[in-house]
Amino acid sequence: MPRPSTRRPHLGPLIIKTFRDAFGKSPFELFAEFDVNARQAASIGQVHYAVSQGEKRPLAVKVQYPGVADSIRSDIRLVKPIALRVMGLDEAQVRPYLEEVETRLLEETDYKLELRRGTEIAASCAHLPHLEFARYYPELSSARILTMDWLQGEHLKEFLTTNPDQETRNQLGQALWDFYMYQLNTLLRVHADPHPGNFLLRAENGGTVGVLDFGCVKEIPADVHRLFNALLAPETLADEARLAALLDETGILRSTDTAERRALYVRTLHASLELVGRPFREATFDFGDPAYMASLYALGDDLMQEPELRQQREPRGSEHFIYLNRTYVGLYALLTELGAHIRTK
Repeated sequence: MPRPSTRRPHLGPLIIKTFRDAFGKSPFELFAEFDVNARQAASIGQVHYAVSQGEKRPLAVKVQYPGVADSIRSDIRLVKPIALRVMGLDEAQVRPYLEEVETRLLEETDYKLELRRGTEIAASCAHLPHLEFARYYPELSSARILTMDWLQGEHLKEFLTTNPDQETRNQLGQALWDFYMYQLNTLLRVHADPHPGNFLLRAENGGTVGVLDFGCVKEIPADVHRLFNALLAPETLADEARLAALLDETGILRSTDTAERRALYVRTLHASLELVGRPFREATFDFGDPAYMASLYALGDDLMQEPELRQQREPRGSEHFIYLNRTYVGLYALLTELGAHIRTK
C-alpha cells in the first residue's frame, strides 16, 4: 500500500541481504538500475524504483520488512486479551471477527498470494475502461519481494491540486465505481483497501485510474453476496417483514431478542440501509453533493445517541461484512473527494 516517501538509506544493507537471500544475487545484478533508497513507504515494507534489464522498463519493487508476519501474530496475541477485558467482550462471541481480521492482515504479508491475486483480478478487469494495472514479474518476485511495472500518475490529493475539470472527475469516479461493482457482482472478490494511496490518477484520455496493491483482497462467499445485495434492494426497504427476515439470516437479529430490541434493530438498519444504499438504487448519483455526506454524518451521530446501541457489547452479523463495509466506506470517501457524478446502473 504505497504511502508518501521518507527515504531510509540506512536500510540499504538489509535490502541487499533480502535480495541475496531470495535470489542469491544483489538487486544491482538483477536490474539495470536500482535505487536502494525507498521512493515510497508501504504498510509492511517500502517501494524502490528500478529499471529492468533488456527492455529498460521502469519497475516498482516492493520489499517487505523482516519479521512482519511474526510481529502481527505477536501483536494480536498481546493485544487481544487486553482488548477483550477492557471492552467487556466474550472471546467466543468475537472469535470469528478476530479471525477474519487476523487472516486479512497475515495475507498482506504473503507477496506470492498478492502476485497471484493481482494478476488474476487485473486480467479479469482488463476490459473495463479507463483502468490501468501493473504487470507483475514472478521471476523477480519472492515471498518478501514483489516486482511490478512502475505506473504513472498522482495520488488523489496531489491530483486534485491540478484542478481537474468535472468531466475528468466523473470519468475517474466512473472507473472506480465500475471496477468495484464488477469485482463485487462478477468476481465475488474485491480489492478491499480503497485507500487513496492505492490509486494513481491521470488526466490523460479523459481520466485514467492506476490500481495498486492487491495485498488485501476479500473473497465473498456466494451466500454473503446474496445477502449483501438483498439488503440493499428497494423491495427490502419497502417490506419490514422481508428486512427482518434478512436480518435474522445475517445474525443481526436473534431468537433471544425481546420484541423491543428487534424493533430497535429493524428501525436502525432500515434508516442505515436507506441512506448508505442509496447510490446502489439510483440510476445516477452525485457524490459531490454535500447534503448526502452531511446526512451520513448526521446518521452516525444519531445512532451514537441511542442508549441501547451505545451499551451494546456483543457483535452481530456476519464477519464477512467487516471488509465489505470497509471497502464501500472507502470507495464512497474516494468518490466524495473526487466530487464525481456517476452512473450507478
